[in-house]
Amino acid sequence: MADVPSTRLALAATLAQTLVMNALFIGAMVLLADDEPFSGSPNDFVLVAGVHLLDAALVVGVGLSWLGGRSLRALGWGPVHDLARTVGLGLAGGLVCAGILVGVGAGYGGVEGVVEMVGGFRDMPVPERLLCLLIGVGAAFIEESVFRGTLQPWLTSRLGRPLGLLVMALVFSAYHLKFALVGFLVKASFGLVFGLLRERTGTLWAPALAHVGVWVVAGMS
Repeated sequence: MADVPSTRLALAATLAQTLVMNALFIGAMVLLADDEPFSGSPNDFVLVAGVHLLDAALVVGVGLSWLGGRSLRALGWGPVHDLARTVGLGLAGGLVCAGILVGVGAGYGGVEGVVEMVGGFRDMPVPERLLCLLIGVGAAFIEESVFRGTLQPWLTSRLGRPLGLLVMALVFSAYHLKFALVGFLVKASFGLVFGLLRERTGTLWAPALAHVGVWVVAGMS
């Protein structure tokens, strides 16, 4: 494992670069797309793929691998020894996150809020769902490498497992710039789910699957 100074440098560089890339991504979607952002147009797919490839190269390649001295296997992308359990836990985690969103809908709109939210999940157009799949894969690879692959082990080794997981989840939520209370708590709860999956399986595959699943089902994560 890399020493503490290189770990801190890698984390700082990675988080800063990811925030910059996300800002560029949003700006590009707004300025260059020929319709509403995230609607599944050909421009959207090209922009998402290009930004995520660049983001992955800078964040994982430069930030974590070069500055942090970590291989993909060391981050948590190693072999899966129990595929059925990993897939099952990943799918279950995605369903838990979707359930959290449905619970928020119920809190705001009761039964009608739940029906409306579930209907929105069900009726998402195919191009938009495929775009969400692409976004989810890119986001899962980058964010799981940063938060569950690097930040979580570093925090839990210093703060203990419960507090380390909580701090990781709070940082994960803040990174998404969700500062309204409900949005912040939802993202933090997702971070806890992904973090627990990392702890239970010892790899990033299960949290990544849950991460992608939320994007595919709900169009967000």
